[in-house]
Amino acid sequence: MHESLEARAQTASYDDVWLVAGVRTPFADYMSVLSGVSPTDLGIYAARALFERSGVSPADVDSVIAGNVAQSSFDAYYLPRHIGLYAGVALGVPALLVHRLCGTGFETILTAADQIALGKAKLALCVGAESMSRNPVAAYSHRSGFRLGQVEFKDFLWEATLDTASNTRMGETAENLRAPLRHPPRGGRPLRGAELPARHGRLGERLLRR
Repeated sequence: MHESLEARAQTASYDDVWLVAGVRTPFADYMSVLSGVSPTDLGIYAARALFERSGVSPADVDSVIAGNVAQSSFDAYYLPRHIGLYAGVALGVPALLVHRLCGTGFETILTAADQIALGKAKLALCVGAESMSRNPVAAYSHRSGFRLGQVEFKDFLWEATLDTASNTRMGETAENLRAPLRHPPRGGRPLRGAELPARHGRLGERLLRR
């Protein structure tokens, strides 16, 4: 049963659902130039640029779907709502937050496609926003105070990357999935992830720069 559902999901398709345009901010090193910017503000910046570059009007958006895994600002509960509002989307348009770990960005697009296919929306704004640098040092059990010698804070970024069910870290999963692709092409070295599209000019038009 599970196998058949998985195969069906992998081959699912949509009729008359299109990706109209896309932009993104640059990736920055951990604790570097973007470390002081909240995911909400990153999303607002990208969404505004998307509307400006594409010519699509935010007034035409029927739904906002935002993806965010680690809540790294105090307004994170409202991230999809604030991105939509500050990018010019109408007040009455619903906003939804989705989370599927490393697949969260893809989930925003799939969720929007489902809404369009079901007739709930004609045009959706999909946003993925994350800041590893702003992940907090946290304590979950001290709401009522501290006992003597029992103050415990942990690095959320480190602790949250461990799947306690399988005792596997996210980085290990990525390496396991990448293992079959490690062999270099004949007569050369493996291409880094961004090299192929960058080499063919596919990133420049979508990359936001100050």
